Amino acid sequence: GGGGGNAPVRIDVEIGSLLEGSLDQVMKMSRSEVRSEWEFTLGGEVASDGDKFAGEWFGLVMNRVCDANYGLWRNEARGGEGMCLHIDPWSGTLHPDHLSYFHFMGRLMGKALLEDRQVSHRMMPHMYKCLVGADFSTHDVKALDPRYHRLIQELDRVPDFDSLCLNFTITEEVPFGGGTREVELVPGGAEKMVTRENLTEYKDALTNYLLV
Repeated sequence: GGGGGNAPVRIDVEIGSLLEGSLDQVMKMSRSEVRSEWEFTLGGEVASDGDKFAGEWFGLVMNRVCDANYGLWRNEARGGEGMCLHIDPWSGTLHPDHLSYFHFMGRLMGKALLEDRQVSHRMMPHMYKCLVGADFSTHDVKALDPRYHRLIQELDRVPDFDSLCLNFTITEEVPFGGGTREVELVPGGAEKMVTRENLTEYKDALTNYLLV
């Protein structure tokens, strides 16, 4: 474990508000408290077999926060590797405080690493690049959306960009019957046309839009 000799930090578990109650308590912790041993109580009583209870708590909370129906993550098929997590770009629509949920999940993942706990949910490869600040590549797009990956590759073979009338925008579907809307890939993108000279900038902007 990653307790480091500090006194245990208590987490009061309420089954009826498992995710929200856990988030509230974990996000109030200091960094040293996150690294300390956690002691769980259920109904005011300290849980017997604390390590087993902690493992079950981790599993239940992660299942809840990663459930695609909850609106924070999408499950994307990745070949023979099964389903992998990708942030739902509309998470802020369902959850105005969605960033606190992602921060919470980051703390849980860090805690799992400290205690050598396995997390059953896998993220898309580019999500791990986000965690360490690495640059994206078009290969990351291929894993998420092969259609856009082909489009990006084909742009290198376009002889005349004027005929494309392509600017630095993308049209996205708005969920819940909201139709479509145009999104600028860079500030002023609606007035910025794609040319041979700025093609790399366009591809980078499109890649970042698709992956972040």
